[in-house]
Amino acid sequence: MINHTELNSAPLTTDDMRNIARLNGQYSAKLGQSKCALLLARELEFGLARMWEVFVENEWDVTEKLFKSRDEAIAWLSG
Repeated sequence: MINHTELNSAPLTTDDMRNIARLNGQYSAKLGQSKCALLLARELEFGLARMWEVFVENEWDVTEKLFKSRDEAIAWLSG
């Protein structure tokens, strides 16, 4: 789980999100087929994370999911 509840993503651009996805792709072999839950508090971060999901889709084999609830994220990771 990645806790982004304190994140302020206001300065990030679309190009930044693409670059973050590419950086994530560099760890694809190490992460393999795993799960990644992202915990987000605000609508802005949730929306940018949705954009990131589109960009990272072809970069790695990780199944990622966005959450606003910590308990739901933990349940998904445990399931």
